[in-house]
Amino acid sequence: MRNLDGFDFAAQPSVDPRQIRELATCRWVANGESLLLLGPPGVGKSHLAIGLGREAIRQDHSVLFVAAHLFFQLVSRRYERGAMLVTATARSANGARCSAIPWWPPPSSIACSTTATS
Repeated sequence: MRNLDGFDFAAQPSVDPRQIRELATCRWVANGESLLLLGPPGVGKSHLAIGLGREAIRQDHSVLFVAAHLFFQLVSRRYERGAMLVTATARSANGARCSAIPWWPPPSSIACSTTATS
């Protein structure tokens, strides 16, 4: 099972370990904020999303992982009602990078992960 301790930060220097440790506190979930992990295939977005989801569970938040085809239904239901964590695959001209970006801030507390291709 993927967790944050198993993420290879040396292999993915664009991911800031301090930022991930901060996200692992789940304050963003408690504050009802949402998060977008964006990057090309193979940079660790799903690994980080699963690890952050496991941390949220450990801290008594509820977590739901969904597939891309359910994404728009989920966003419609969760919009302005709970926190979300979304991963999206994007090709980048400047190499493999994964970025954690604060997204819109709906209130409440659920971490959600999906993969969408753009």
